[in-house]
Amino acid sequence: MPLDGSGSSDPEDNLVSYQWTQLSGPAVTQNTALQFELTVTDAAAQSATDSVTVTVQPVGGEGDTTPPITTGTFTRTTSKGLVYYAITLSANEPATSHFRLTGQAHITAGGADSTDWQVYTGPISVAVDKKGTASFDYYSVDTAGNTEATKTEVLQ
Repeated sequence: MPLDGSGSSDPEDNLVSYQWTQLSGPAVTQNTALQFELTVTDAAAQSATDSVTVTVQPVGGEGDTTPPITTGTFTRTTSKGLVYYAITLSANEPATSHFRLTGQAHITAGGADSTDWQVYTGPISVAVDKKGTASFDYYSVDTAGNTEATKTEVLQ
C-alpha cells in the first residue's frame, strides 16, 4: 500500500502539494522499519510536516525464512608427500559461518586445532595426516536465525 498524503488540508483551501521523503533506513527490504516524512505546502508557500514509521514485511508477514547457502572452496596442494588444504567459506547473504574438523588432520591456521564447532573468521589451513582422511563440516546462520543444513567435505 503506498503512502497517501491526500487527506492533508489547508485552512484557506490553497493546498498546492504534498511530498513524502524517506528519512531513514535502507532501500526497501523485508522486516525493516523505515521512517518517512510528509511535507505539505500551500499557495502562500507555508508548509507543515509530519512523520510516520512503516515496517516493511513480505506478503503474509512471516519474514525471512530462507536459510543461507554457503559455498566452500577447498584448494588441495601436496608437499613432500603431505596433503594440505586452503579452505574459504562464503555465504550468499549476511550470515555467520561455523565449521569443525574431525578425523586424521589438523588445523594449522584460521582456527583452533579442535573438533569443536568454531566460528569462521577467514581462510583456514588444514594438514591431512599421512594416508589420513578427515571430514570438514560447515554451515551458516543468517541474521534472521535461519540455519543451513550442515555440509561435509571429505579431505584426504
